[in-house]
Amino acid sequence: MRRSILLAAVGLIATITLAIPAHGATPPVSVKLKQQATLIEQGQAVVVNLRAACDQGLEVLEAHVTVSQQGVASDFGRFTPVCNGKKQRFQVLVRAFEGSAFRSGKAFASAFILVQDSETGETAQAQDSRRVRIRD
Repeated sequence: MRRSILLAAVGLIATITLAIPAHGATPPVSVKLKQQATLIEQGQAVVVNLRAACDQGLEVLEAHVTVSQQGVASDFGRFTPVCNGKKQRFQVLVRAFEGSAFRSGKAFASAFILVQDSETGETAQAQDSRRVRIRD
């Protein structure tokens, strides 16, 4: 009985240890929104600035940005990072849904990236959400 409990405890600790990334380890994918966005097309769209990176050999399955502002929502603004391990800058065009328009001021933006290791099938994701200031 004691041996079974000991083996179960060792197995649990090993599982937890494998599931937690090493301290200081770089995640395989990252995204970081910038504070400023630019209003364009009379408020029909905004350009959101961000930085993204993904490890060499990963495949991007999905990468998009959304923006909302007091009753105004957006479609997905899509971007395509190259998985080469280097941080890349993007200016992502995000359109307001038809019949609505963004304006200068505070808004909320969210960015998401999903990648897959084509050899193992494992996936990883990153996301960032923050208040942004839309300016003319």
